[in-house]
Amino acid sequence: KLPRALKDMLDRLYENMPNTYHLEYNQLRTVGFIHSGLNSQMISLDRPTMYVSRVTSYKSISIGTQISHQRK
Repeated sequence: KLPRALKDMLDRLYENMPNTYHLEYNQLRTVGFIHSGLNSQMISLDRPTMYVSRVTSYKSISIGTQISHQRK
């Protein structure tokens, strides 16, 4: 569901952008995060051309369940 939401957000950004900016399609990107339990993952979506959307999924990060170092 997140990639679809990122695509919709990117479409809205292009629609609402004034014509004075003259940005190319590959100059905007939307970013989202998936949080599931103790795992987090970042996903980004950009548009290299007018009709192609590219989803990039990054490495998942896990938060440990035990404290290994205690401050003194």
